[in-house]
Amino acid sequence: MNTVMICLMVIVLLNGCRHGDPRSRDLVPAAGSVEYQGKPVEEATVVFFNKDDPAKPGGSAVTTSDGKFKISLYGDGDGTYPGNYVVSVSKIEVKSKLTDEQILDYERNNKDIPENNTKTIFLLPEKYASKVTTDINLTIPPKGDKNIKIELN
Repeated sequence: MNTVMICLMVIVLLNGCRHGDPRSRDLVPAAGSVEYQGKPVEEATVVFFNKDDPAKPGGSAVTTSDGKFKISLYGDGDGTYPGNYVVSVSKIEVKSKLTDEQILDYERNNKDIPENNTKTIFLLPEKYASKVTTDINLTIPPKGDKNIKIELN
């Protein structure tokens, strides 16, 4: 009898997990691709900001090697809410302002590397990196959109 109860509990738990986060039930698919100068952009961060209700989250994704993305709000490409969004797209590289030799000197002397020793390099035009300066606006319809094409100049 105990074995039967344990099996039933496992089945219930697995079925519950298979349906994902319950908050995802009102979400619709939001997926597509990002191109810069006609080429797919790998490892860009895409963030949706809800214009209709700024308190409502939008979701985010990181593009694959072919520039494709699936927006996730609660996890695993679950989508976002239908509505109007402003979209930021960024790809950055953070580099140290110090040379390799300077870094080795700090390490040899067991000293901490001073703060503010990095510089951010934008690998896509910087205007797309902020929800304030981007000009990318999208509407996600009630049934979602799996063919969003974001073309950066």
